[in-house]
Amino acid sequence: MNLPEINRGRACMTRFLFLLVGSIVACTALATTLPDVPEIGLASPGDGSATVSFTPGRLGSGRLVEYMVVCNNNVQSGAASPITVTGLTNGTAYGCRARVTTTVGTTPWSELSNIVTPRAATADVSDRKHSLIWIVGILGFVGVATGLAAWRRRFSSQTEPLLQTPVARRASDVLMLWMMSVLWIPGVVAFGMYATGKKIIDPSAPLIGVVENKIPLSGGLHSLMNGRFQKEIAARVFNWMPFYASITRFFNQAQYTLLRASSNREILVGRDGYLFHPSYASTYCKRDITAAAPTLEAWAKMILEIQNGFQKKGKNFLYILTPSKVEYMSDKLPFGYPCPSKERDIFISEALKYLALAGVNYVDASSKMSEIQQRYGYEPFPKGGIHWTDLAAMDATNEIINKMNRLTGKPIATPYRPKIEDAPEASWEEQDFVNLLNLKWPLPANKTAKIVREESTTKSCSSQYSIVVVGNSFFTSLGRNLVAGSCPPSVRQLFYFSVHQRHFYYKNNAPNFDIEKMDFNLLESSDVIILEEHAGIFSTASYTPLLHKYITDGVLPKTVQR
Repeated sequence: MNLPEINRGRACMTRFLFLLVGSIVACTALATTLPDVPEIGLASPGDGSATVSFTPGRLGSGRLVEYMVVCNNNVQSGAASPITVTGLTNGTAYGCRARVTTTVGTTPWSELSNIVTPRAATADVSDRKHSLIWIVGILGFVGVATGLAAWRRRFSSQTEPLLQTPVARRASDVLMLWMMSVLWIPGVVAFGMYATGKKIIDPSAPLIGVVENKIPLSGGLHSLMNGRFQKEIAARVFNWMPFYASITRFFNQAQYTLLRASSNREILVGRDGYLFHPSYASTYCKRDITAAAPTLEAWAKMILEIQNGFQKKGKNFLYILTPSKVEYMSDKLPFGYPCPSKERDIFISEALKYLALAGVNYVDASSKMSEIQQRYGYEPFPKGGIHWTDLAAMDATNEIINKMNRLTGKPIATPYRPKIEDAPEASWEEQDFVNLLNLKWPLPANKTAKIVREESTTKSCSSQYSIVVVGNSFFTSLGRNLVAGSCPPSVRQLFYFSVHQRHFYYKNNAPNFDIEKMDFNLLESSDVIILEEHAGIFSTASYTPLLHKYITDGVLPKTVQR
């Protein structure tokens, strides 16, 4: 065989090998499918932890390696849902996401869960458990004592001849057996399950927002004498009571239905089923303009110094006051609720005069609530939630946009009037307080709206401007609205200036936000800096002094999740 034939043979073999390898790679690529992104579920807070549930999707062509959940910067992996993320800081708000890794690859992170705030075991939960356990114990003791007394009397024919009758004897037996079975047997069963580590499955949904005490048992004679040890034992045994969640939901349902009250001290049940935050209601009902004057003067001075500090850096500053539910719906407070203040309805307008006199650039978003229902046909606050709706924030959003455009002389954002539709159901955010009631049967929600993004009137945007916000959860509706218009700005919020960073965006025909690592450089690079306070806590908000210290002394908060 001559050389050309050999070369042709090698060339043919090379092409064959390339085709063979290409076919294998192509077939492998066709057979290889990535897993589906898990669907995020409920995140429940614990003591320094959060338990995050999710619904796994298809694994594709690979084998499962692990599921992973991240809450801010804290990551935990596991083999199935739910996954408990530990090492969290109590009192800090977290948003969680999930993803899955297989032998083929790793999915993107899921959508954000509900916001959870881990807390140490509170007196509310443990006290209630302690009280109920000891009530059961006392009733049981009385029941057994009564039953034993009846049993003894049955055989005391000389001293109690009346008990010789068959009817009396049967009544005595029934009384004793009823007391023994109804009041003592559940306690014995609960203690047995606690001791053996077994638990009856409760068909009821897990309780929302309930923090269980996981602190080690106290020891020593002192804790035994002051009742702390007994209280902790009672709380632990109560967790193992059969159908604990169902019993608690029935109890809460009876308390709500009969007394219009909640066992959760953070929820105030008002008229017609409207729910309020007790601290906001208390603040509203105790307002005194004269007494508050020194505080308001110092508050306005601090806001002005923050504004001046940013203006010296060449930045535009805007203060926003968001509304409190009780301000607009004070007629829905419970009957007989003490509300002696005669200045409560003019307090906000009087307080804002201090800002006006100081020369602060501000928008009073709280004054727009009275027109919402008349204009749109929807109430500005949901029955079962504490935050205002996105629709209620729409007029304030447009006023903020106009104010920013005037301050900067730039088209930071474009005012718009979106299309409004009936929402098919209330969102989780609109039912957050109802969910915390932990009732057996759901309560009807008031009609809520869905905002549909307007069609962009411009084919392209010449530039995108940036906004950074220091504020609380009441800015969320404004943030979603700001990114729903045409040519939206970049909107990021330094949540409480010490928790996490939120990035608002519009995707899949819905506004949303991601949790990001805090970036304080945004305060130096953004076109507009916004400070938002809520009408229920303004002049006392914890993050405003932190921002003031940053702009005057250059000191950052120490509790930031880095």
